[in-house]
Amino acid sequence: MIEKIVIALVGEIASGKGIIVDHLRSKDFEVHSLSDIVREEAAKRGLEPTRSTLQNLGNVLRNTYGSDVLARRTVDKIVSSQNLVIDGVRNPHEIFHFKREINASVVGVIAPYDLRLQRYLQRASKRREDTATAESFRLADLRDHGKGENNTGQQVQACLDLSDIIINNDSTINVLIMNIDRFISIRYRHDPKTNT
Repeated sequence: MIEKIVIALVGEIASGKGIIVDHLRSKDFEVHSLSDIVREEAAKRGLEPTRSTLQNLGNVLRNTYGSDVLARRTVDKIVSSQNLVIDGVRNPHEIFHFKREINASVVGVIAPYDLRLQRYLQRASKRREDTATAESFRLADLRDHGKGENNTGQQVQACLDLSDIIINNDSTINVLIMNIDRFISIRYRHDPKTNT
């Protein structure tokens, strides 16, 4: 019997996590995002889903309901027995919950700062986000890594330190996809080309 594949993704802003998610979705992975949990809560509260608002609200939820609340709510949404990829892990307690409850492998994704800034600004331009600047990226990135955050806040660097593997996305999309497929094939003895 083939072991179910469960990947929890943690990564820096504009590091390429979305590419991995899209790739695994194309291989019929069930996809979940902790950010979706926060967006749902923002909608209930009538809040504009800006990055800063979502970061603040995520912190409020973790402070109020426990550091693993987003992970718990995500696990409650899992509906099938198919392979899983979970995006948007930003606190170590989320990792601990996913490892304990669904035996997740944690994949960290990083990329050089200048390359991530370039991707961030290009993405913002496509979405017509006028507030996206080099300075807004710098501040969001510092916060995401844990600068000025308490233990229940954004702690991407601490999560990266807990990852089972770190993938440096400093090359092409094809190389990034090859690296995640290689990790899955080694970790789960699974051939990504045949999806078995």
